[in-house]
Amino acid sequence: MQLQRFEALSSAPAAHEALERDGAVILEGAAPLGLVDAARAELSPWLGIPVTESPMGNNVFTGMRTLRTSALIRKSRACGELAMNPVVLELVDRVLGPQCARFQLSFTQAIAIGPGERAQAVHRDTTMYPLRRPGPEVFVNVIWAATDFTTANGATVVFPGSHLWPEQRVPGVEEGRAHAAMPRGACVVYYGSVLHGGGANVTLDETRIGLAFGYTLGWLRQEENQYLAVPPEIARGLSPDLQRLLGYAEHYPFLGWYEGQDPGLARGGRFRERYETAIEGGRSKTLAEILRPPPH
Repeated sequence: MQLQRFEALSSAPAAHEALERDGAVILEGAAPLGLVDAARAELSPWLGIPVTESPMGNNVFTGMRTLRTSALIRKSRACGELAMNPVVLELVDRVLGPQCARFQLSFTQAIAIGPGERAQAVHRDTTMYPLRRPGPEVFVNVIWAATDFTTANGATVVFPGSHLWPEQRVPGVEEGRAHAAMPRGACVVYYGSVLHGGGANVTLDETRIGLAFGYTLGWLRQEENQYLAVPPEIARGLSPDLQRLLGYAEHYPFLGWYEGQDPGLARGGRFRERYETAIEGGRSKTLAEILRPPPH
C-alpha cells in the first residue's frame, strides 16, 4: 500500500479527508530544504555521538542501533520553525481544533536509525491516555525527513486505516502496510492512534534521520515535560506563538494558570490583555465575556 501525497500548497480539506480515511498522509514541499538542513546541523552535537550513548537509552523498543535526542526546541532554532510550520498547523487544527480551545506541542525527538537496526514493534502513541479505540483523535504526529526516507533505510511503517480498528486488533502477517518513503524535506503526518513503527534499516551505510513533533489537545498532559525541556529562561527568547504552543498559556477556561493569570511570558498573558481591553472606557464585562476565547 501507499500513503496519499499532497503538495504543501494543495487543498487542506483534501489532505484532511485522506488523513481521516487512512490515518496518515505525506506532505511534500512544506518546508524549505535549507530549514531542514539547518535543524540537522544544529542537532549534530547530539546526533554525532555513538549510538550506545544515546541519552534516551537503548532497548528493543527504542532501538539498539537508534540514536534519539529530545528537547529539540531548546537545542535548535530551526526545529522551533518546523514545529510552527503553518501548513502542518492548519492540518493539525482541523483534527484537534474542534475538541479544544488550543492544541499544544506534546513531544519533540530526533530519531537516527542506523544501519542494521531491526524494525520497531508496531504500536499506537495514544496508549499513554486511557481512551478506548476507536474514538476521537487526541494526538497528531509529524515526522520531518532530515534525510531521504526509503523502505531500505528505515522509513516509518504505517498501517493505513488502523485508527478505526478495535483496540484489540493487531496486524496480520499479510495485513496491508505502507512505508513512509519520502524525500528529504517532506513530512509524514499521522494520528497517534494509527499502528506504526520505525522500519528496519537493512542498508550498510545509511542512517535515516527524522525530526518528530507530536501535538495534542491543550487540556491533556504533554508526553514530554516541556517546562523542563524548555524552561522559562529559554522560553522567554522564543516567539509568543511558540511559547503558547509549548504550553506557556492558559487553556480556556481555567487550566494552567499561574497566580490566577495566563502564564504568557512575552506579553503579560492573553488573559491580562483581554481584561485590560474589557475595562477600557469604563464599561465592564461579565467574566464569561472576558474569558471567551478569541476567534481563530
